[in-house]
Amino acid sequence: GVPRTVGRGRTNLTFIRPTIVQADAATPFASFDMRESPSRRPAISMHFEPGAYGINSPTSYLMVFSIECFGQTTFTVGGFAGSGTLTNTGTKAANGKSGITIGFENVLPGEQTHGFLEQTAGAPWNFFTARARFPFPILVSA
Repeated sequence: GVPRTVGRGRTNLTFIRPTIVQADAATPFASFDMRESPSRRPAISMHFEPGAYGINSPTSYLMVFSIECFGQTTFTVGGFAGSGTLTNTGTKAANGKSGITIGFENVLPGEQTHGFLEQTAGAPWNFFTARARFPFPILVSA
């Protein structure tokens, strides 16, 4: 989240044109307002290095951005999955509290990946956290 912007390896958060970053609040946040940044669209991105977390084989994971939009807000959602594949990208609209999830499939452990939300229209919004989550294993028994 906001108070921890650097993780293991080259994992990190990049804030583009925030209007406020409040890392010591009870719930840390960064605020973005497109009206305050007409020359560059506000965005948040997370770079993630799977191998730095003990992953040693091709893996699929989800990157989840927790946000709150103060009215209808539209984002371009995208990223880079190395030799893997991205899912759930493109234009996404949000209003209120929500999580926007990007899928990363079959990523090699040493690859530098990233996901991002870039505001293209709408209301101001807050960013709270970005997390990489690994899908739970599915156990099949006869």
